[in-house]
Amino acid sequence: MTSHYLPYATTPSRLLAQLISDVVVIAWTTVWVLVGMAVHAAVSTIAEVGRQVETGANGVADNLDSAGDRTDNFPLIGGALSKSLRAASEAALDIAGAGHSLDTTASWLAWVLALAVAAPLILFVALPWLFLRIRFFRRKWTALTLAATPAGEQL
Repeated sequence: MTSHYLPYATTPSRLLAQLISDVVVIAWTTVWVLVGMAVHAAVSTIAEVGRQVETGANGVADNLDSAGDRTDNFPLIGGALSKSLRAASEAALDIAGAGHSLDTTASWLAWVLALAVAAPLILFVALPWLFLRIRFFRRKWTALTLAATPAGEQL
């Protein structure tokens, strides 16, 4: 079992340890990426509520505004009724703005929380593993380079 060009050891026990560590790190990373995605999906449901509030409030505001336009010509009470309907339309637009803010904030928070949950745990395992793998690869590359020289053939 020789591996001259791969970043793995040539001795079977070290090769097995490297392969197992690679699989463990990949599994660990996969699990925490999935957890981060679940956190993102859970918090994103709040953003969806904000989008629904915004859409609904904009629809109500449009309907109230058009009703205010239609009641403007009513005799005696038209002006007061129209003014009240337009004020209600403005209030609905304020609610739509709050829904938009909720959507924006929850969407941002979904990404921040997903990264805050997954990234530290992934980095905690992946950085030392990566350091050791790069160090091994550099040492192996140096040994292979030296072995390829005329003096290295005598080693």
